[in-house]
Amino acid sequence: MLNASVPASVLDIDDDDENFESLNDFRFANFSDADWLDNDYIRSLRQYLDDVAAGKVKDEELKPYIDVIKGKFVILDIGPAAGGGASIYIVFVEHPKDLFSAWVYSHANSETSTIGLYETRGVIHDEEPLDLTKEQILQIVKEHPELKLW
Repeated sequence: MLNASVPASVLDIDDDDENFESLNDFRFANFSDADWLDNDYIRSLRQYLDDVAAGKVKDEELKPYIDVIKGKFVILDIGPAAGGGASIYIVFVEHPKDLFSAWVYSHANSETSTIGLYETRGVIHDEEPLDLTKEQILQIVKEHPELKLW
């Protein structure tokens, strides 16, 4: 479910089908493994979650999880999103059973070689619980310093 507060004109899928692959190719052309785990898509998501928790942004999908999204999360998976930008799967340390998926879009212009505004267009809680514990998450982060708590 997309964020209802985003204007309908902003919810259009990434440009047209011809440019779809090239824009994501452009967005992520220089991404290293480290870049995938520390980038403006994740920072935009963290800011969005903070804004929802503070009541600055209304998101009915996240309303039941306000206390959850205030905490630190770790990236479980991240990659190019079909609609442009990044698809991100996260879990919060203090709520290890709750999986969330997010779509963070970035405005890209390959002609001017710029990537502009980052927008979190949707965050969804997965109803299927994860088989993780807080201790397992912290151990994974300890063993993999490239992961960080956001």
